Amino acid sequence: MRQPRNFTMVLPATETDPEMYLSFPSFTFSLVPPAEQPIDSFAELKTSIRRAAHNLRDETVRFIEQSLEVAQRQVTESPRDPEYRLPCFYTKGYNVLRRLCRVVGPEYKCPILEFVPNAVQMAVLSEHGAGVIQMPRVIAESGMLMEGDTEDKESLQNLVDAFFKDMEEYFFNYMSVCGTCPPIPQSFNLMKIYLKKRATNERRCETTKRFFKELDVHMNIYLTGVFGEEHVPVDYFKTLAFD
Repeated sequence: MRQPRNFTMVLPATETDPEMYLSFPSFTFSLVPPAEQPIDSFAELKTSIRRAAHNLRDETVRFIEQSLEVAQRQVTESPRDPEYRLPCFYTKGYNVLRRLCRVVGPEYKCPILEFVPNAVQMAVLSEHGAGVIQMPRVIAESGMLMEGDTEDKESLQNLVDAFFKDMEEYFFNYMSVCGTCPPIPQSFNLMKIYLKKRATNERRCETTKRFFKELDVHMNIYLTGVFGEEHVPVDYFKTLAFD
């Protein structure tokens, strides 16, 4: 069913590596009479953060659980130690949502998002016990997750390779366990935000920026090539309403 392949996109060398930040559409505030109840201008954004946090938690836990289940099924066929890890979309997606919380307000915290690291850690301990998967450290000052140990490991090139590898494994594990192609992970949206913004911050060329803008198209082509059109149709990612 699967034809593994090495995905490599050669990205131009970066000029600088400034601290990543996210910019968001501006919000318009209207003055209301004191007697009226003020409208929450960020209600829609808060709802989006809650939904995204819920999906990020579920998809990361699913990645952990199904990776172990598939590995246990294959142990007799391929007697080797599997590579258990957290998907890269977990830390990147979590930090994107933390930055979105800052848009609502410097003190705003989404209860679901705050619980995500605990939920992921509980899944890791439940499935693997302690010491098998290294959990990312929470940065006390910002509440965000530490994204990498070394600069080379977190290069844009390596991150793109890791993301395509994680998506391939996510699809493979889901199809192996459930027998059908999974719904498009909503964490894909968060990674697309992260990669597009990072390409902009690192002053990448227009070709690279366009690649990330059209990431759903490239991911669809890649996964269709790996699993076949009968499992991942060529228009599968057209259902992804996001830009």
